[in-house]
Amino acid sequence: MRRSIVALVAALALSACAKAGPPAGIVTDRDHTPMRVETHQTCTSYNTNGTCKAYIPTTVYHPEQWELKLRRENDEGWRSVSEATYHRCHDNEWCDTRGER
Repeated sequence: MRRSIVALVAALALSACAKAGPPAGIVTDRDHTPMRVETHQTCTSYNTNGTCKAYIPTTVYHPEQWELKLRRENDEGWRSVSEATYHRCHDNEWCDTRGER
């Protein structure tokens, strides 16, 4: 459980550091990632020789995600958007995502 929390915090920190695209611009690409669940085995106890002797399952939930790649002048990048904005904005058209999450 502790490893899962550490991994989640690390992933959130890295995604926060990534440069997002402009908040408005021409839609040049789009991506939808469905919700998925991962289950891992986490060692909870080790033998004296260092091998694991007891495991517990660890479940990680990845929520559904919608992203648009926007270009505005010389600035281009990916923006996370709501499902409604993802469907409202069309390829090769202007899209304003201000007010999104």
